[in-house]
Amino acid sequence: MRALKHFYRGLIREGERIQGLLMLIIRIGVGFGFVLAGLGKFLNIDGATQFFESLGMPFPYYMVGLVSSIEFFCGITIFIGIGARLAALPLIVTMIGAYLTAHRESLFKIFEAPGLIFEQPPFLFLVGALLIFAYGPGFFSLDHMLRRYVFKEID
Repeated sequence: MRALKHFYRGLIREGERIQGLLMLIIRIGVGFGFVLAGLGKFLNIDGATQFFESLGMPFPYYMVGLVSSIEFFCGITIFIGIGARLAALPLIVTMIGAYLTAHRESLFKIFEAPGLIFEQPPFLFLVGALLIFAYGPGFFSLDHMLRRYVFKEID
């Protein structure tokens, strides 16, 4: 029993040791993905507007501007790790909106084909934004440096 406790404590310690690196990897991937998605809409505003219009969205031109701005600017802040939790919130709302509009078929078929919801493009972005909101940007971030050296909240 003692050996099992020792093993388990070591496992927890090693898991906690890699948390900062894991959140860095998640933050870079999610942030970069959102920046690319937002930039893609900026660079093809006519095509994105037509797509939003085909979904029946009101004011599609302005919605493209709003969504692409959220994805681009919040993606940058998540990528560099400053205000990451705050930036994750509008991205979570945006990804839920993507499910409710462009990917709503996967929601309607949740009981017929439950795996379909996980195959949609917003899924990994939504999970990544939720992780960043819940766990923060991690040790390797400007948020962490501010908390530690400016606000002196971390020992």
